[in-house]
Amino acid sequence: VSIFAFISTFGLGILVLLKDYKKTINIVFSLLNFSVAAFYISHLLGVNASSAAEAYNYFRFNWTNIAMVIFTSHLLFETIGKSNEHKFGIIMTIIGDV
Repeated sequence: VSIFAFISTFGLGILVLLKDYKKTINIVFSLLNFSVAAFYISHLLGVNASSAAEAYNYFRFNWTNIAMVIFTSHLLFETIGKSNEHKFGIIMTIIGDV
């Protein structure tokens, strides 16, 4: 399931980016999908690791959850067309999550 989820999220991110790579909403949506795909890979490798130390090293890459929060909030503002009015909120989300 994780492999299928990785392929579908990564592929969807690429397809949306190829459709129009100059639109901000497409860029943010693609970055959100890429961060979700990175989470799926780290989770898949961590679950299938042969030792606890190796699994810990893979699960450390779950910091991509932070990127997902950042890109989700930015995508919300882009979707409702209020990103220019809420630049301070977007910047504070980035600063607060980093």
